[in-house]
Amino acid sequence: MIENEGGTEYAANLLDEATGLSLARPVFVSVADSSDVTNVTALTAYDVRYVVPANTLGLGSVLRFQATVRITAANLAETIQVEARLEAVVIVQSGAEDPAPGDTVMIEGFVTSRAAAGANIDCVGGGTIIFSTGAAGTLSTPVTMADGVTLATDAAQTLDFRVVYSAAGGNTSKLESLFVWIA
Repeated sequence: MIENEGGTEYAANLLDEATGLSLARPVFVSVADSSDVTNVTALTAYDVRYVVPANTLGLGSVLRFQATVRITAANLAETIQVEARLEAVVIVQSGAEDPAPGDTVMIEGFVTSRAAAGANIDCVGGGTIIFSTGAAGTLSTPVTMADGVTLATDAAQTLDFRVVYSAAGGNTSKLESLFVWIA
């Protein structure tokens, strides 16, 4: 195991001996909540993230993730937006939602590499964000990355999650969990 920015990174996936396929063990599991992010009016990254090692994403490989954000304090007159990024590329982004303390935000997404690792390879991806507000949930419109997105997968790529509030009036949230799979 390797410590990696607020979690545990496993050196390799378990492989099925007959097929050579991953048995879906995550390559990264966060082991602690991020620090609180409070009253930010510009996109700000949580301090739990995963760094994809250089040359990991190659032809046909898939990066998949699940994350949970908890709203710990909220000014009900203000909204929150969250997003997941791989370096500067937005994978999935929510609309502006009006949360309450204790609400959770579930973020799921993927990125698929369409070429061998290199300086500018084509990638596709997308995801879903669900705001859980008490008994009901609000599904943000699923997002697909823009066509023609390229990533430099011959260099390390940081997967992070960002938040912004509509005003600085008593809002706080934290990233509670992050799971990452690469196949």
